[in-house]
Amino acid sequence: MMATLAEQLWTPHPVYKVPSREQALAMGPEKLRQLALEREELIRLENEDAYRFGYYLSCWSDADKLVEEQLLTAIFGGNGAGKSYYMARKGVEMMLNKPGAKVLWLHESEKPALDVQHAVVWRYLPKQFHEPTSKRSRIRNITYSVKNGFSDGRFVLPNGSIGVFGTYKQDVGDYEGTGWSLICADENMPLSWLKTLLYRLPRAQGKFIWGYTPLHGITPAIRHIVEGAVTERTMPAPLLPVNRRNVADCPPGTMPYIQRSLWPQVKIIYFPSDANPYANVEDHTKLVVRGGVTEIERRFYGYARNTVQAAFPKFSAVHVVPPERIPSLKVTRRVYADPAGARNMFMIWVATDPNGRRFVYREWPDVPTFGEWAVASEESNKWDGAPGPAQPTLGYGIIDYKRVILETEGNKLEEEEWEFCGEEIFERKMDPRSGAAQAINEREGGTSIMDLMFEDQKDREGRLVGPSMGWDAAPGLREEHGIICINDLLSFNAEEKVCPFINEPKLYVSSECQSVIWALQNYTGHDGEKAACKDPIDCLRYMATDDCDYIDPAGMKSIGGGSY
Repeated sequence: MMATLAEQLWTPHPVYKVPSREQALAMGPEKLRQLALEREELIRLENEDAYRFGYYLSCWSDADKLVEEQLLTAIFGGNGAGKSYYMARKGVEMMLNKPGAKVLWLHESEKPALDVQHAVVWRYLPKQFHEPTSKRSRIRNITYSVKNGFSDGRFVLPNGSIGVFGTYKQDVGDYEGTGWSLICADENMPLSWLKTLLYRLPRAQGKFIWGYTPLHGITPAIRHIVEGAVTERTMPAPLLPVNRRNVADCPPGTMPYIQRSLWPQVKIIYFPSDANPYANVEDHTKLVVRGGVTEIERRFYGYARNTVQAAFPKFSAVHVVPPERIPSLKVTRRVYADPAGARNMFMIWVATDPNGRRFVYREWPDVPTFGEWAVASEESNKWDGAPGPAQPTLGYGIIDYKRVILETEGNKLEEEEWEFCGEEIFERKMDPRSGAAQAINEREGGTSIMDLMFEDQKDREGRLVGPSMGWDAAPGLREEHGIICINDLLSFNAEEKVCPFINEPKLYVSSECQSVIWALQNYTGHDGEKAACKDPIDCLRYMATDDCDYIDPAGMKSIGGGSY
């Protein structure tokens, strides 16, 4: 009789479990009835006010920490993992807790936005906002229907907070100028949207959350975030082979849970499908298991692999360091350049310390001034990117480049006279083919670039505007050899903790050298000589194959101004 009564009182719920028959008998009728009534009340409150009484997934709490600390939190998860619900609730939370907040929800198109985002955001609005808007309220404006979602794709709370819904089919320019407090982007976001909105957020001190199940593998936007990421926490992966290492920096039988992206203030968290008890995990599991390892990784664990192998698979966030971590004393400095007639000359500055570690601490053209050297291409057959705004030639000749180099290194041109007070550069080397070829600019005549760099250039009044600057030919080894040498400098044991001088790479890149980072992250070599990011890689090849050792200044001293 007791069991029959208990069964009649229990409403099915995935979290609030029903006591077993043995537990029910041990409780007795009164305690059992009281437990059933309390449980029913919890379920009722959850249905009426999901924001205050809804169940909070454990992975949501981990995501909260990342959102608080990072500019962008990417949530890649399996089907039904609760990504959209988390972003809906997080947006409502922002609007409630920050008067005047502006929250933007984005989706691929209007219909899924209405069916999913509008409905879930409405679910998480506290109960009092479900009542019709008072005529006396001059601020609050909330009109919602199941068929049309929120009227005009927006709503306003009494505290002045505004919620807006948009789609990627619109013009990103419609949203980039607004000071968003929080952007919640769902599903397959284009790279152009990701970069445009992400770069505008710091001014408004806003946050960005992107949730996506990578059904189609690595997209340009995903690649921008995950290539080279370092795993900080793992999770068990019982659907995959127990003894297999699924991801290089994860123990066997696990998958990444939290990763640190190469890009500053960006982290990734993976929501597995079984993290959400409200989803039909059993049926979903049976379905993905039939599809094999790739389907399991994408649809259950939210992990997508790049099917085109990058040339530098070991390059990761470990190799990217802030400028303050790059030594400025007891280093030998060198410059490597790759001239090109139709493009600007790409250059890197490298400092080598006494322990043989090489630090790429500067690049030119730099991204803040000239924009990216290469960007992700929307064309599927362009593996190595597309030319960025920094590539088209500025028309610089020898004097122009000398001035750029000397000023970048800290020297000063005052009253048309150079004051050599900058960095001491031990060597400068450039592409042996281009450097020995005819000058970059026709007005310089037919002499080679390296010859003209070595000569003095004077203006009509006889003032030295282009002081002698010695450049040598970089090692002309095959590209394949250069790639191997770069990988050798990047190599370290990723399975063990990074330890200075014991287990660490020999090559580091300043976080300010964004074009070099992008090239190391994306270069495959598939596009051959026309690869958009080849110039930074060529400069790295010259450095990697060169005798780029530390030189004790007591043994050799450079002569001022970069002439030797």
